[in-house]
Amino acid sequence: MSDQLQDINPRQLDVLTEQFIERINLLKKAFSQSFEEIVEDRKKFSTEKIDFEAIRFAIDIIERVMKGKYMFSDQGEKIFFNEREYTKLKFSSSGQQEVVWILLLIFTVILERRRVFMVIEEPEAHLYPSAQKEMVALFALLLNATDNTLVITTHSPYILSAFNIYLYAAKIGEKLDRRAEPIVDRKLRLSPERLKAYMLESEGGRFRYRSIIDDELRLIQAEAIDEASSAINRVLDELMEAEEEGE
Repeated sequence: MSDQLQDINPRQLDVLTEQFIERINLLKKAFSQSFEEIVEDRKKFSTEKIDFEAIRFAIDIIERVMKGKYMFSDQGEKIFFNEREYTKLKFSSSGQQEVVWILLLIFTVILERRRVFMVIEEPEAHLYPSAQKEMVALFALLLNATDNTLVITTHSPYILSAFNIYLYAAKIGEKLDRRAEPIVDRKLRLSPERLKAYMLESEGGRFRYRSIIDDELRLIQAEAIDEASSAINRVLDELMEAEEEGE
């Protein structure tokens, strides 16, 4: 979509989408440089403190999700796999196209330590489960590095389960810190106080929401939105029982 922004009438957009597109237009030229060059320019021309460890984490996560390095030029947007090989963004996968500007905006917010209220709808769109886990790592990094507020809507149990990694890591943080390899870095550990999770349900023609946080474990009940897997497993169990009955 970002190649076609000039064809979109902003009056037909909702406020969040309009602001999102405005930010993309303002930021595009900055990404004619590599991440490292952007950080160097920030270091030279700004007196604001830079969290270099958080930035390094963010770059690593972004490149794992994108499977390459994003660059913008007069020839358009590209994803480089190495110094010579690339694909134009418009020919890349749906997942890469959907997620690229979410990733780049989060990078910018962490680098510039901006105060934002960010809303992301279904960040799992067209992404492999492993990439969804990396997205949640970036969200955790954003929350810890900037103390901003993030609202996510999702249908993905992978997204919810990935949050549980960082919630549980915070719970046992002291034990992790005694290990030579702490499994989950401090910058990714999420305090349960920072997170709430709700499920929207319809009952008698009216909508209501309920918490899906386990009060004792203080983890998200990811299975609450994974009814499809439960139904599939239930039918599979019944088929196996039927097979045994026939023997």
